[in-house]
Amino acid sequence: MAFGTQRASLGLILVSVMCMVGCSSPQASLPIADSPNPDKAYYSELLALVEDKVQEDPDNLGLRVKLASYHQTLEWPEVANGNIEAILRMAPKDPEVMVLVADYYIHRNDFERSWIYAQQADRLGSVHPSLSLIKSKYHYSRRDYSEAARYLDHYFDTGGKLPEAFLVAAELDLQKKDTTKALSVLERGVTANPGHKSMTRLLVALLGQRDQLTELVEVLEGYGKVTEDYSTYRGELLNAYFQAADYEKASRFAASWPESSENGLFEYGSLMLESSMSDSAFWYADRMIQQDSLSVPGRLLKARYFNRRGRMGDAYNFYTSALALDSTNQIALEERGIVAGKIAYLRKLREQQAAMPVFDLTPKKSDN
Repeated sequence: MAFGTQRASLGLILVSVMCMVGCSSPQASLPIADSPNPDKAYYSELLALVEDKVQEDPDNLGLRVKLASYHQTLEWPEVANGNIEAILRMAPKDPEVMVLVADYYIHRNDFERSWIYAQQADRLGSVHPSLSLIKSKYHYSRRDYSEAARYLDHYFDTGGKLPEAFLVAAELDLQKKDTTKALSVLERGVTANPGHKSMTRLLVALLGQRDQLTELVEVLEGYGKVTEDYSTYRGELLNAYFQAADYEKASRFAASWPESSENGLFEYGSLMLESSMSDSAFWYADRMIQQDSLSVPGRLLKARYFNRRGRMGDAYNFYTSALALDSTNQIALEERGIVAGKIAYLRKLREQQAAMPVFDLTPKKSDN
């Protein structure tokens, strides 16, 4: 297993979650909610379940739209389109069916077709709250952000709480450089949808950028409690504890990581190396090696400690001993290579200095 600090800039998370508008396509991509599982077997199982439910309740048009969505995901567009056509034949004048079909097409990024059915839903008198969200997404795709925001406001005013709505609203606020409002929107979104990964990721990114450590810790701890998943954000949470100088909580959290307490200690010790507590990192490395004489992360932490202290030979030796136990460890391979380069450079520098002529600069006595 590769060990390493997870201190990638929280700001980078922002880039990976939100699709910013400054792209070359004629339509702006919508910010996405939690990405669907791409596993075809997973969707095949869901499809089978929905097919059974449709057999039990053939008039449930919502189930039939879901069925079409799964067919499309499984790359059976003809079957999916056949389902949609059948739904429209079953209820050609039902406004709620038009909303369902418009929503189906908006999720397939077929914005123009979605708009056609949204307008039909309007003409048939639909008051479904999702209609405002569909219209907002349509205008967003056309870069008409003022209209997108107007329809989103109406969606929220009617009690809408879908995660994708909060993500689009936050994106619109970020475009206006109103980070405070974007944070408020995301906090509401996470409250309405606890444990939602994409919203949590963006909220963590923004709080990290603004150094709002107390709020950041609360969000991350809340996510862990709701989902019982501390692994997704554990690097960020450990880093947040550390930056907030809550070393006792950081240490307890690091040592409690379920799959390997020494992994947590390695992460914690690596953070220490970058602070005024670097000597404590050496103690953590010793502790890991005492607990397990074959500890690879303990050796890596000692190597990093010596590297930071400029003791390249000692660092190289500990990286080498880590590789003797785990020859494919990427951290050891990469960092030992860097240390070897430093050693070679220093050796060459010493050789050049030794070869330089020595000039006697002692003042000579005058012949007079």
